Amino acid sequence: MPRTPFKCFVFWRVPRFFCCSVNGTQLALISEFDDLLDVYKGEYKVYELPPGFDTESLASWVDSLFSESSCLGTIPIAEMEFDSTKKLEIEVSPILKLLGRQGANSV
Repeated sequence: MPRTPFKCFVFWRVPRFFCCSVNGTQLALISEFDDLLDVYKGEYKVYELPPGFDTESLASWVDSLFSESSCLGTIPIAEMEFDSTKKLEIEVSPILKLLGRQGANSV
């Protein structure tokens, strides 16, 4: 299965906010925290970052980049496969599946 490295910004048992590149598309995956239930949600929201976006400055752009309208879709965390440390690489087939569905729905 194809794997890709990622850069993690928030980690709690698994990456909760990280960026990776899949087939030349730079993506951010976010597992939001539910304040009412005091737990992280069990899915990642997937966002496409603008070409050439500097992930080092990502924290300052979070509110403007990650609106509901710009979300490509969601992936259950249970479908994600990380390396043994859960901090270096991710298996990309769930992401490719989402991108394929998203592409098939676009006009």
